[in-house]
Amino acid sequence: MTTAKEREGRLFIREVWGLTGTAIVFVFLRYYARLKAVGLKGLTADDYLMLPATVVMSIESMAGYMVVAWWKGFANNGISDTDRATLVRQASLDLSGPAAEEVRLRIGGSKNHVLGLLMYTTLMWLLKGCWALYYNRLTLLIKGTIIVLPATYIGCLLVAFLKCVPFDHHWQIYPQPGVNCMPAISPLQTIFVMVMNTVTDFYLMAIPIPMIWKSKLPLRKKFMIILMFSGAILEMVFGILRAVAILKEGDTNPAESGYWSIRESFVSFVLTNLPMVYPLFREYFNNVRGKTKSTITAKSSGNSYRLGSYPRKSRKNTTNNNTGDTRSRDPHTIPNETITSDSKENICFDTVKHPTTGGTIGEDRSFMDLLQEEEETGHGDLEAGRGGYQPSFKESNSQSRPFNPRHQHKPSSHQITITTEYMVSDGGKNRAPPGSAYAF
Repeated sequence: MTTAKEREGRLFIREVWGLTGTAIVFVFLRYYARLKAVGLKGLTADDYLMLPATVVMSIESMAGYMVVAWWKGFANNGISDTDRATLVRQASLDLSGPAAEEVRLRIGGSKNHVLGLLMYTTLMWLLKGCWALYYNRLTLLIKGTIIVLPATYIGCLLVAFLKCVPFDHHWQIYPQPGVNCMPAISPLQTIFVMVMNTVTDFYLMAIPIPMIWKSKLPLRKKFMIILMFSGAILEMVFGILRAVAILKEGDTNPAESGYWSIRESFVSFVLTNLPMVYPLFREYFNNVRGKTKSTITAKSSGNSYRLGSYPRKSRKNTTNNNTGDTRSRDPHTIPNETITSDSKENICFDTVKHPTTGGTIGEDRSFMDLLQEEEETGHGDLEAGRGGYQPSFKESNSQSRPFNPRHQHKPSSHQITITTEYMVSDGGKNRAPPGSAYAF
């Protein structure tokens, strides 16, 4: 008959590999999206840093699995001084007995916790480095991150190695090595790493949010983007829950450290890859919804004609078949018409080279590119006052608006061209020849 602890361990084993598998899927999606957008040569530092982060996450997951599957959740804590002395004495008398087996499990579990905590800390700071490099790619890097992230990581490592001296006391059974030499529940390391993790998460989150809030984007879009970059709040919550669980229940269940470390690592890993994967999801759902279906409906019903490739320079005198009068019709003018669109048009834009780095801009679209979409002006919000180049992307407004030929302009090589076909009705009075077009 299995105990509650064994059932909990089996559930955790399923959880750890389920979370790890999902995280690896996100990594594959990230690289698929990036390679599709910019190619192998277009990958940047944050993409390359994600590779060692994935390796470290896999090692941490393996360590969490071993805590439960190999070492049965044992470590050098959760045992009284009297029981320690008895256990060690019995183990020395019978090297193949149950006492010796428990000593082996406690020593192995403690070493495993040391490895797992180092991997957890390293993974958290590698992911923070990915965020910082991502902001740098968007010319949003605050120079303080170059100092803050390495300094806090080194501080966490110093605490991990110096909180218990000599280092091999981390897996000592008897005599009692001291609470900070018990890696599964060490209050000093748990609290210090939690504080540094929370502070740096808040620091990184504070980089884009003020800029987003000051932008001219619609309020709904602002909140959507802020929500994306506020994922650090969720990471903070999991980090605090991890610390509370370890300090509260770690002495009775040493495996709690492994449980919550794996969960927090998974959340952080997915959130770090989400901005790169988001365009892939958006493209997929837009295709499912039939994003490219757009129509233009005239105020009055009647005959209709297709807008195709009518020459811009030509003008024709057309005769009204119903009234017999002749009037001059400018092919760029649609009087008394209202343009409506069921959805946003496809956007085609030329590849732009970054003037400083030479990197490709335009195809490399991630979630932050929403910040550079100005629905009225077409100018990126990030460009002013940032000292860096940012591409501007402009999507069509899906709301109804009267057509004004004075607003049309000839697209340059760095601008977007709308390439959607429309059906326009002119009340049945005139029919343009097939293949005519208007530039909006």
